[in-house]
Amino acid sequence: MTRALLLITALLSAVTASAQSRPAAPPVAEPGGVAIRGFADAGTEMFHALDSFQAVFRKNSGTRVGGGVAVTLPLGLFADVRVSRVRMTGERAFLFGGQTYRLGVADTLTVIPIQITGGLRGARRGARATPYIGGGFGWYRASERAAFSSADEVAERATGGYHLLGGADLRLWRIFGVGGEVEWSQVTNGLAGSGIASSLKDTNLGGISVRVRLLAGRW
Repeated sequence: MTRALLLITALLSAVTASAQSRPAAPPVAEPGGVAIRGFADAGTEMFHALDSFQAVFRKNSGTRVGGGVAVTLPLGLFADVRVSRVRMTGERAFLFGGQTYRLGVADTLTVIPIQITGGLRGARRGARATPYIGGGFGWYRASERAAFSSADEVAERATGGYHLLGGADLRLWRIFGVGGEVEWSQVTNGLAGSGIASSLKDTNLGGISVRVRLLAGRW
C-alpha cells in the first residue's frame, strides 16, 4: 500500500508541476451542464481476509485493473459505473488442528467487482484539479479454479457489498487527465463456501484499493 501511495503522489506532483508551467487549455463543456468521460485504472487491492489469503496465496494483495464511465451532473454531483478484475494464484490449503496445510495444488481466484458510485466533486466545472468523494454498492463475482479442474468444478459465487472512495483528478490537456484514488469496500461473506476461508471464519472479500487512473472525455 505504501508503494502504491508513493507512486500516486509522485505522479500527481510531476503532473502538477508540468501543468503550472503552461497555461490551462480552455475547458470543454457539455450542453446542459452534463459531462461524460471514460476512464481506465490500475492499482493494488489489499483484501480484508488476511488469514484466508495468506493461507492460499502467501499474501493478501493483488493487482487490480478496470475501467468505466463517469457522468458529472450540475451542482458538482457525479455518478460512475466501474468493472474491475483481480486474479491471484496460490495453492489449495486446509485447516486441521488449528494448523494450515498446503496441498501443492495450484489454485486461482478471480474477483470481478461491478460497482456503482455516486458522490460530490469539490471544484468548479473546468478546473484543472478536482477532488471528489463518493460511495455506492456493487456485486462481487468470485470464481475459484484448481489445477486440472473441469468447467463444472469451478466454484463461483456473487455477493453484494458497498464501498467508500475519494481521490483527485488532474486535467492535462483539454479532454485528457490523470487521477489517483483510494477505495475501502466491505463484502461480508464474499468468500463463504470456500473451504479454507469458511474454516478460518475469514470470508470478507472487501479490501482497500489504491489506484491510478487515466481519463478521457468532458470535464
